[in-house]
Amino acid sequence: MGVEKVLTKKVPTIEQLVEALKNVDKDVRLEAVLILGDRRDKGAVKALIRALKDEDSDIRYAIIWALGEIRDPRALKTLVEALRDKVMCIRLKGVMAFSEIVQPIAERLMSDLSEECKCVRGAAVIALGKMGELAVEPLLYALKDEDRDVRNNAIIALGRVGISGVETLIKALQNEDENVRYGVVSALGKIGDNRALEPLIQVLMGKDNYVRRRAVWGLGEIREARAVESLIQALKDEDNNLRRESTWALGKIGDARAVEPLIKALKDEDKNVRYGAIWALGKIGEPVLEPLSQAMKNEDSDFQENAEVVLGNIKKGKV
Repeated sequence: MGVEKVLTKKVPTIEQLVEALKNVDKDVRLEAVLILGDRRDKGAVKALIRALKDEDSDIRYAIIWALGEIRDPRALKTLVEALRDKVMCIRLKGVMAFSEIVQPIAERLMSDLSEECKCVRGAAVIALGKMGELAVEPLLYALKDEDRDVRNNAIIALGRVGISGVETLIKALQNEDENVRYGVVSALGKIGDNRALEPLIQVLMGKDNYVRRRAVWGLGEIREARAVESLIQALKDEDNNLRRESTWALGKIGDARAVEPLIKALKDEDKNVRYGAIWALGKIGEPVLEPLSQAMKNEDSDFQENAEVVLGNIKKGKV
């Protein structure tokens, strides 16, 4: 028996269709869902969300389809929950429905990235950052923005995309725009996925010091021991800021192979590199004690003073 017969009208109203969602007859409920999906009336969204508790998997599948057709953002949270449904085809349909709703929103936000007002562009970037992998490409575009705040928001948003966006970000390291590469490196460091390790090491071996310094920071955030040798080499770089960043990265990783190079860095001509080495050696801790004590015997008073700070920090557990 169809919906029309149950409702006694050939063209049932939204209210009648919503009521039919509660009918004991599965066929009536299913037909009501299909009609609501075809009509794409947002007034039915709340009722459809409630009806997702239906025990029948055919009904739940149809409701997911209907929500995707209606494309109301209010359904997004429910669709995410549907991804945990015990029935696989419902989970897959949930992904498709989610995409149907998110895609138009993403397209609208992408158009906002071209707005003259930087406040609108910045707000669009923040919103895109909550949309996952789908937002990676427009956020990469936002890294070229003339406004520094917009670019910084894009970096933060890309970092929130998570591991699903790592492969796309790695490919973007080849972009010709320095700001894009800097932002991508920052995002990869924030995500902290090991797949970014070798690409970041390759960036470190490049020529752009602005991006190289950020790659060092990213390697420190990933904290993978395979980066240690490259970071040790970076302690010899001509760029003072890169040497300083390398001390911090080595301290975060905490590998004992960095002890001797960091002890040498206590004599660096740049005071910020020396301060970084003090911090890093303190973070590494006990493996530093013996070699540093030995090194103090043959060095000048400035070195000894820095070394005393390191030893004091280690013994106090201050760092």
